[in-house]
Parts: sequence; structure tokens; C-alpha cells
Amino acid sequence: MSKAGLVDEYVILTRPIAYGAGKPLFSGLADALKLNVLVTAAYDNGTMLRIYAPR
Repeated sequence: MSKAGLVDEYVILTRPIAYGAGKPLFSGLADALKLNVLVTAAYDNGTMLRIYAPR
């Protein structure tokens, strides 16, 4: 869907946990996504909320 430009917003929650390996979030894209930050928030447990919109 990212390749076709069909996404209105990306809502990403991250937690401070490391597993050592993982899958790339945006693999297979020909070009980098250009995003505007709409919202950021940090919570007491270390979780981060970020909301982005494509430019």
C-alpha cells in the first residue's frame, strides 16, 4: 500500500525492548518515504507514539 500511495497516516508505537533482530518496517520501497510529523507523545513506561502523514 505504501508503494501505491494509498496510506493517509502512519501510526507507529515503539517500546524500549530489544530482541536483536526484526523485520524492516518499510522494506521493498524504491524511494524513501517523505513524511510530515503530525503527533509525537512519550509515555512514562517508555512507549513512544508517532503519527506521520505522507507529503
